[in-house]
Amino acid sequence: MKLFLDANVIVSVLNKEYPVFTFSSRILSLKDNNGFQLYTSPLCLAIAFYFASKKSGESLAKKKIQMLSSHIQICSLDEYMSRKALSDLGSMILSMDYNITPPLESVVMYLLLRINKISILVRFLPLIVKNLSATIFKAMYRQFFFVLLLVFSCELPVENKQKKAKRPKDGLITQYYPSGAVKSEIEYKNGKRHGLAKRYYQNGGLHQEINYVNNVKDGAAKTYFKNGELYQHTPYENGYIQGLRMKYREDGNLMAEVPYHYGEPCQGMIEYLLNGKRKKQYPTIEVTRDDQLLRSSKYTLRFSMSERMQSVMFYEGTLDENGCMLNELDNFYSPRPGIAEITLELPPGSFIMKEFNIIAKGKTKLGNPYITQRKLNLALENPGI
Repeated sequence: MKLFLDANVIVSVLNKEYPVFTFSSRILSLKDNNGFQLYTSPLCLAIAFYFASKKSGESLAKKKIQMLSSHIQICSLDEYMSRKALSDLGSMILSMDYNITPPLESVVMYLLLRINKISILVRFLPLIVKNLSATIFKAMYRQFFFVLLLVFSCELPVENKQKKAKRPKDGLITQYYPSGAVKSEIEYKNGKRHGLAKRYYQNGGLHQEINYVNNVKDGAAKTYFKNGELYQHTPYENGYIQGLRMKYREDGNLMAEVPYHYGEPCQGMIEYLLNGKRKKQYPTIEVTRDDQLLRSSKYTLRFSMSERMQSVMFYEGTLDENGCMLNELDNFYSPRPGIAEITLELPPGSFIMKEFNIIAKGKTKLGNPYITQRKLNLALENPGI
């Protein structure tokens, strides 16, 4: 039997979203049963990657998608299918027994399943697993992202006009400001950036230089102030920031050192004061407790930072061996910016012991990514009345 997995199912697995995860993981486990074949589409994977990268970062999301796609088959969604959906929209209204005009994405999905001879579509509405046949599409809700990606992912047909093919860029390509000053100098090879790329201020000073290998950043990337002093030194390895990113002040003094691993900032960021000395005190995670066990059997933990920070997010889990957020983490509910909380429910007469490892990620006042963590041992008892 062939099953098609909609984006909802994949997202719930990648982001471990309860309670849907319980059902969707069971669906994915069917791949080990010889009687089932699992399918999805490129658009569903694109949607899943978008939401997974929001929670786990692009690097980890990419690894998850790669692992997932190695276990399921991917249906093609091309220009033919899109145009077929548009041209057959009217006839499908009758064949699918619609009382109202069906959404375009439902017709496209119908074609996708029919062409690949898939009889069951798995989709959550929003928490229930349903087996859908071709006639059940009238119960589907609209999915904005599906239509949006459909519009922008289709390749436009090539016009039947003879156009002179453009030669790929090769060698040093120079661009200029309207004033005539050099704006950029970029080395190309077969149409791809390969070698040193330089950008300049209008006054002629060097603004940035980055080394590329086959259109991918590799090596040192340097950015300069207008006065010629180095502002930032970033080491790249195969497109990812790897190592220490160094940031400097306009007077040449070191401002910060930020460790990276596979493009993700890690614990261990160091900032320097105006006098050149290392900063000793950094924001810490603060915990406040709201004990309502006797009144409502609830106990709430609230997390915040000891200093004001930008874009703070709180997670529960562990950092990897490099102190980076490449492991799978669960993010806490945030009722307002800079605050996160978790509420535990203990019925009367119950007892709980739990260890939390709280991780906070945000930006300092200087704009540097900062990661810290705190362990919290909790022992609670609700004696009842």
